[in-house]
Amino acid sequence: MGAPKNNEIEKKHRLELLPLDLLGLVADTYDYGTTKYYHNSHRKGFNTDIMISAALRHISNWNDEGQEFDLDAYEKTGKKVHHVAMAIFNLLSVLEAITYYPDKVKNYIRPNFKSQVPIDDLPELVDRIERLRKFWDEEHNTNN
Repeated sequence: MGAPKNNEIEKKHRLELLPLDLLGLVADTYDYGTTKYYHNSHRKGFNTDIMISAALRHISNWNDEGQEFDLDAYEKTGKKVHHVAMAIFNLLSVLEAITYYPDKVKNYIRPNFKSQVPIDDLPELVDRIERLRKFWDEEHNTNN
């Protein structure tokens, strides 16, 4: 056996840190989605505003209403799909849209937005922020 490899040098993700048993609960939400929509339809991306709204509703159902499981999922499939897992699915969909479907990103960027983390080295992000600003200005007449 050779010397151990230093993964830190290669900047590999530490996937062993993920709670695989809990990720199964999130996988259940993807499985539920195949009954409500079409198999792999989530691979086309979702508008981020819809996913943020859904995540907040699931968080509220769990946090404010004390509901563990999504009633719609239970009534349609008989499966107990956890509200927090549904919110995680929604937020993963937002991250997926940000990463792979920039046309689906619908967040509001304030005119005076300044990132606290340097982003000048990410021209695609700077471009997206400028396009979103323009969209909101035109769509909502914020300059008038």
